Amino acid sequence: MASVAVTVLGTLGTVLATGWLFRQTDRVPEAAADGTFLLRYPAAYAWLGWIATGMFGGLALTSLLHPEGAPALALGFVPFVAGGVALVLSHRTTYAAVSPGGLVLHAWTLREPLAVRWPEVERVSFSRWGYLVLHTRDGRKARLSGYLVGASRLAALVGENLDVPGATTAVQSFRSFREAYGG
Repeated sequence: MASVAVTVLGTLGTVLATGWLFRQTDRVPEAAADGTFLLRYPAAYAWLGWIATGMFGGLALTSLLHPEGAPALALGFVPFVAGGVALVLSHRTTYAAVSPGGLVLHAWTLREPLAVRWPEVERVSFSRWGYLVLHTRDGRKARLSGYLVGASRLAALVGENLDVPGATTAVQSFRSFREAYGG
């Protein structure tokens, strides 16, 4: 009975946390005089990252320092610590500068910023992981997460300004994805 309660509470907590995270992304970023605005991950990403890093890092360290330590158990916590670090890095270094002429995507996973002008976009798709993907004629892909603050504004901009294959369907799928998670 206790395990059922834990499962229900865990699921409820996950749904509420995800809904809260999406509500954070509905804020509209301020636009500069030239119409440029920034899309960033919400501060919740950094908080969740620091909590995961601290909690799982502490558990790993405790399991190593305990007299009957379990190095294998400590090793099991390493992916969670890495995930926490990835969340912090995503919040601090990932953003997209969106302008009337296109966008520039900066991410810690990219070697250099990815600049995409709207006329270069050949196709738009939606990935099942919640990304709006802009495909350019030269094969580059700009993946924009549904968790970015202002993602709904980006979806509206793509839906209005890009008359390319898949744009309408991708934007509808993107919006459905966000609505399903409370965004």
